[in-house]
Amino acid sequence: LPALFLSYAAGEALANAALDLSSNANVQLFIHVKDLPDFPVGNICADTPTGDPTQTIVIGSHSDSVAEGAGINDNGSGSAANLALAVTLARLFRSPSYPKYKYRVRFCWWGAEEEGLVGSVYHVIQALNSTVVGERFSDYLVNLNYDMLGSPNYIFGIYDGRTARNDTPPEALPGSNKITALFRD
Repeated sequence: LPALFLSYAAGEALANAALDLSSNANVQLFIHVKDLPDFPVGNICADTPTGDPTQTIVIGSHSDSVAEGAGINDNGSGSAANLALAVTLARLFRSPSYPKYKYRVRFCWWGAEEEGLVGSVYHVIQALNSTVVGERFSDYLVNLNYDMLGSPNYIFGIYDGRTARNDTPPEALPGSNKITALFRD
């Protein structure tokens, strides 16, 4: 897994710069690659500060890639889109003219997707077993999965209910078809 680390001071400086809408922050990264032994991988999730936690929209993307593929697309593009949406929504929430949003939005970056959906499956299992309001599977309205959005094949596509596997629960299909219509329209 590619990972970048910042000192607390550098992170705080970037966070403060992001809060100041009148200025632009420039970031320059120098990346040194190093092979490390196997280690545990986790998910990262961040929730909007407002919205009903029993009506949560999950927006997810995986944060790993494979050595044989273009990690910038699979899934750097989905992870970047997820982050861009989170930042844009945060800016809207700070606007005094923006009405209070009804739903809580949870942005997640899943670990170890390329190893068999490990991070997202773990999250679902935790939600299925949780009794904490806002953490229960029943509190989730929809999951939007952003994966390989920058594909070089010039095909705009939505993996939707019409292309779902045969073992997909039938009750999931109408919701998937509604979401597909929103993206297409």
